[in-house]
Amino acid sequence: MKNKTLILFSVTILIATLIWGCEKKSEIYQSSDLDDVVFASAKMDQEPEKYMLLGNQLENPYSVSNMQRAYDSLKFSPKKHHPDVLDMNISISHTHLYIMFQPKDVDEYNYLIDESGLSLFTYPLDYEVIQEGHIYERPGFQEGDIPWLYTTIPVEDADSYNVDFHILDYCYIPEELTPVVKNSNPVLNETLFFLELEALLQTNNITQLEYADAVAAKSAKYPTGYIKVMNTTTNSNEGVKKVKVRVHNIIKWCETYTDETGYYKMSKSYLTNVHYAVIYENQTGFKIWGNLAFLAPANHNMGWYSNSGYSTNIGTSSDAWLWSTVNNSAYIYREKMCTAFGILKPASDLRIWTFRSAGSGGAAPMAKRFSLPIATLNSFLNAFSVTTMLSYIALVLPDVFILGNYNKTIDCYSVVFHELSHASHYAKAGSGYWLNYIQGIINNKINNNNPPYGNGNETKAGYIGVGEMWGNYFCYKCMNKSTALGFSFGSVALTGTNYWFKPQIMKYLDETCGLSSSQIFECLTSDVTSHALLKSKLKTKYPNYVSCIESAFSTNGF
Repeated sequence: MKNKTLILFSVTILIATLIWGCEKKSEIYQSSDLDDVVFASAKMDQEPEKYMLLGNQLENPYSVSNMQRAYDSLKFSPKKHHPDVLDMNISISHTHLYIMFQPKDVDEYNYLIDESGLSLFTYPLDYEVIQEGHIYERPGFQEGDIPWLYTTIPVEDADSYNVDFHILDYCYIPEELTPVVKNSNPVLNETLFFLELEALLQTNNITQLEYADAVAAKSAKYPTGYIKVMNTTTNSNEGVKKVKVRVHNIIKWCETYTDETGYYKMSKSYLTNVHYAVIYENQTGFKIWGNLAFLAPANHNMGWYSNSGYSTNIGTSSDAWLWSTVNNSAYIYREKMCTAFGILKPASDLRIWTFRSAGSGGAAPMAKRFSLPIATLNSFLNAFSVTTMLSYIALVLPDVFILGNYNKTIDCYSVVFHELSHASHYAKAGSGYWLNYIQGIINNKINNNNPPYGNGNETKAGYIGVGEMWGNYFCYKCMNKSTALGFSFGSVALTGTNYWFKPQIMKYLDETCGLSSSQIFECLTSDVTSHALLKSKLKTKYPNYVSCIESAFSTNGF
């Protein structure tokens, strides 16, 4: 099927779901050990504003010229607290490039986000942060513009990327100077410590007092801590699992992933305070999009804190609560539930789009599985008088939507498990099946059927029936699988039993007939497009259960 038809289907499901609820100043830059960890458990951290505001451009202490100036200062004007011996044979030359990408189209943007392997910032790193926020809009930015992206890369990687970039500065980062040589040379280690400190001081990025404190500490520190989110079911904070945590001080950045308890430790050391952020890119591959402008994977900028580390508890009033809870439930679904039940995992590079809105619900159009032309997307949405978020949705091309103003863990997990059950079904049945499933939903919307599942008599009803039967049933199984969660929601009822497609059929196959979830799932192939075809395949595949299979369907009207 042609791409423009695919985009019509994928975007229509979005609309349906929203309704139903399932220093060098350039023109580019100008703009108005754990005991020491700061732990914000006694209070809620201040929630970032929507927009990040930047102030004056900072002098980059890591530029080659500033590092050379600092080295000359150490060499010719030693201070009394310097050690007696310094390595005076260091050659200052650029080890890194501070760069900016200006992707010219969606293909370049998606390559940078998904394939480049780069850690990318949506804001320039060498500016004061006056106000923390989830979104940075550069001067002159218009809705639909593709964001510029910033990062620092090793010089040797300069030819590794398929998108052109602008070099903003040539940098020398002592921390990353041949670790093997550093570890075996204490004099060099000491020299690089004072070199970086001197550069920070001379560029006015630290005060004399901060300088003295760093000297007294005698070493840089590796930021470490915990990122946790409130679980309203257990009324306790649980780790945000396998999510990316990133710190930076000007253009020197480092990132790592939390473990299942939310613990992280950076591999680079820092002399002074650093900026902390949670980036909702899971170590297993999926990304959560949710900043209001949908410009990049969701990020929770937490601000500047001690180089020893920073820990936080994310409460329900924070935008990051939804992202963190969706992250945990998606991780648990893919890595625990699918393994426990023997179900095919959804794609590792899944894009999950979250949006706080009235009502609740979700959808799984699996749009990222296809290449969809933006022009078709725009013209279709304009037909519905939708003029906001237009190009941002085209940039994101979500696989799964999670929509609702959730503040209860059980509700959020339920909708994520349901939609990811669809994503597993897609992985089994393929795009041909899924296009028919989506077309059936669209037809029902056109015919004003509410809910959009119809009554079972429509042209594409079989696709919807099998898909929704599985989504409700397997969500039920996941919600009651406490051993995989590490906690229990209690006894959660099967939903959707009043709909024509009767998900209780699969519950009967499981709990009465003794067919496992995996055995049922094995029958959800692309050719199983109705209840009758599902029953036939089950009977063929599991002949010892024929009588019980017949009973499961006939008892429920099929």
